[in-house]
Amino acid sequence: MIKFFIDKYSWRGSFLLMGGVTLNICIFGGLMRPLQLTTDTRKRKEDVALTDFTFLRNTKLILLSFSCLFWASGLGIGFVHLSAYAVANDSSELGASFLISVIGIGNTVFRLITGMAANHPAVDSLTVYSGTLGIVGLISLCCPLLMVTTVGQMFYALLFGMYTSSAVVLVAPLVVEFVAVSSLASALGVVNLMTGIGYLIGAPLAGWLYDTTGLYVNSFYLSGVCFLLSSAVILAAPLFGEEKIVFTEDVKENSQPNGCMMKISMK
Repeated sequence: MIKFFIDKYSWRGSFLLMGGVTLNICIFGGLMRPLQLTTDTRKRKEDVALTDFTFLRNTKLILLSFSCLFWASGLGIGFVHLSAYAVANDSSELGASFLISVIGIGNTVFRLITGMAANHPAVDSLTVYSGTLGIVGLISLCCPLLMVTTVGQMFYALLFGMYTSSAVVLVAPLVVEFVAVSSLASALGVVNLMTGIGYLIGAPLAGWLYDTTGLYVNSFYLSGVCFLLSSAVILAAPLFGEEKIVFTEDVKENSQPNGCMMKISMK
């Protein structure tokens, strides 16, 4: 679709159209309304200090944040340079732009599959998260072998989209496992900040590599290393058992007056 916009309306018109499409996010965001909070829930939220950063002492959260930084860097490289790499391997511009659509198709379908699998009690979200990132890292390192043919390019784009989906789907459940409920929003903010930094630095670094060497393959080697680092970093999380506070609804007669029970658990 973006390729069609560029061919018909030039870069300036394409950015205007894509900006208009993106503005629809504001409309849907405006339709979202806050949940009706009970008095006790409001009181608990007011008691939480805005400057409380004790959750940053959670080693698992720090590891997850750096893991997100690495995979976001690798993901940004793939989106920015894949089409150009395909064109450099004698693919047509239309076929090269379609590779991004293939990534999107694989990513969308596999997000649903990953989400359903993660809900199963026998599936460990941390293992799936680390394993899929490791797989996409190895695939990116083998990218030069696949990019020589159109079928290989499509196959790589599909695998890239499928195995990077877990990085997005499983981040929030892992944050829930790692931190206290009272610090959940702040922890998600830190993780999303590190993810944004990864997107910010990944593509420019790959561009510098291309300007220096004149080869797109080095960008994908860098992408593969980033994904492998992301997988390796989060594998260290089970080594740290940390205490967190979990608030759960208690309907028993011996619950606390505010209707909640505080439970300390070791993770």
